[in-house]
Amino acid sequence: MKLPLVILIVLVLTTPVFAQTQNLQNGFDWLISQGEDGNFKSFQATSIAALAFKEAGGFDRGELSADYLLSVDDTCWPKESCKVKDTSLGLLALVSFSKNTDKTLTWFEQSQNPASAVGDWYLEVITANKGSCKISYNAVEKDIPVIAGSFPSCQNSTFFDLNSCLEPGLLNKNPSIEFDVDCTSLGAGTKLAMVYQTGNSYYLISEAVTTKALLPVSNACYGDSASSTCSVDPSLYANWALEKANSQITVLPWLEDNYLKTNALQTALMYLSSGSADHLTLLKEMQAVDGSFDTDVLTTAFATLALKESGSVQQFDSAKAWLLTKQRQDGSFGDVFTTAAVLYAIYDGEPITFKAISLGVTAVCDNDGVCSTSFGENSINCPADCFCGDNRCDSTESSSTCPADCEPIETTPSSFCGDNICDFNNEDNDKCPADCPAEGGGFWSFLLVLFIILLVGGAIYIYFKFYRNKPLEKAVKPGKNIRLETGVRPVYKPPILTPKKMVRTRKSKTELELEKSLEEARKLLK
Repeated sequence: MKLPLVILIVLVLTTPVFAQTQNLQNGFDWLISQGEDGNFKSFQATSIAALAFKEAGGFDRGELSADYLLSVDDTCWPKESCKVKDTSLGLLALVSFSKNTDKTLTWFEQSQNPASAVGDWYLEVITANKGSCKISYNAVEKDIPVIAGSFPSCQNSTFFDLNSCLEPGLLNKNPSIEFDVDCTSLGAGTKLAMVYQTGNSYYLISEAVTTKALLPVSNACYGDSASSTCSVDPSLYANWALEKANSQITVLPWLEDNYLKTNALQTALMYLSSGSADHLTLLKEMQAVDGSFDTDVLTTAFATLALKESGSVQQFDSAKAWLLTKQRQDGSFGDVFTTAAVLYAIYDGEPITFKAISLGVTAVCDNDGVCSTSFGENSINCPADCFCGDNRCDSTESSSTCPADCEPIETTPSSFCGDNICDFNNEDNDKCPADCPAEGGGFWSFLLVLFIILLVGGAIYIYFKFYRNKPLEKAVKPGKNIRLETGVRPVYKPPILTPKKMVRTRKSKTELELEKSLEEARKLLK
């Protein structure tokens, strides 16, 4: 009875896992069907799909979409009418596949707007000594006296207000500015920091443990397009992408003052671009009992992504379970962008199978300096991009013709220690305990022992049922009068007692078989 119960428990536990994997597989299959060539009809959807494929192990599929973005433009998207949100998601995709993003980062730098942040920017110099610091910016250099970390020329405060004490309205005129701070005269051990204050909150923007450093200030934001009016939504996506690209550009200070703290989507994006524990705490408080956020699929998807990146397992599992209930019959979760976002967020290591990319959708050599093997480029049809030494093993190269790009293929013997198969001709428990467990070990041995026990038990049952309890012929007991067929009544004679001899009785065939089975069981159980 125990074995069927164990099998039933295993089936109960594994069925939900299998169902989740199948749901994800259906989702990715549907997503691929919407853009076989990597183009998902919108730059936002194409970018988030690339991230989803990469997350689930479909590197070639994701790179197909990243290369499509580059085939359209290598700076911003859509081409000629660049949008901040589209370009932000495009930057995330390119960074994920290690593409060149220099032009895109330059576009972001030039597309900032001066922000009317309500907070203040401070320079902090941590020292116990007396001296001065040279601050250089925009070809201007000023000496600022410092006494034990205080600034006599700025109300003797330990925080030097860069927007008033250095030059009135300086940061209002310059959305992004970098200060070259030299406090060498204060001696070793001096530390420099750039601090942003809004309300009662202080944010450490940058810090240096040396006496000389470049400290950037970002008093900027982004609009829907380059240099347009500041808007929270595009600024959130831009800040997320810039953080993933390890850029010095940030609009986080402006966002801290302007994002809606009761909005789950905005809070999730704030966490993704800052990693702040405060934002994560706010986000968790917004999660409903059923696991959703605002009962909205897209909002819950981005919140789930934030929970996954933060390692909040319980909240992530709850949100994932809710999202899976919103999957449609065709495998999607709505439109392409929403489906890609959900798959990107909820994927958590499940085995997904991606069908091979059809060469029928391969682009012609685009001479972009990148060997796009997923597009079918190789050293024959695209020698400008593909060559030995480009770190891409294309279809015309091998480990023998180009060892720099192609790793040698290791031949695996048909039988070897570690293949989970015990080769009785060459392996045993001493030579390969991984494949050949000790006698009596392993699942199959367990089944064999169980079979023998059942066999022995059956034999015992048959023995007691049909042999031991079989009635013997009745003996004549002394003192009893028995009427014989002849009708003669016998005379009772007391028995003559004689010493009994030890007689070795011969065992029955059933008993011999029983002992043999028990002996085999004892050997296996050692």
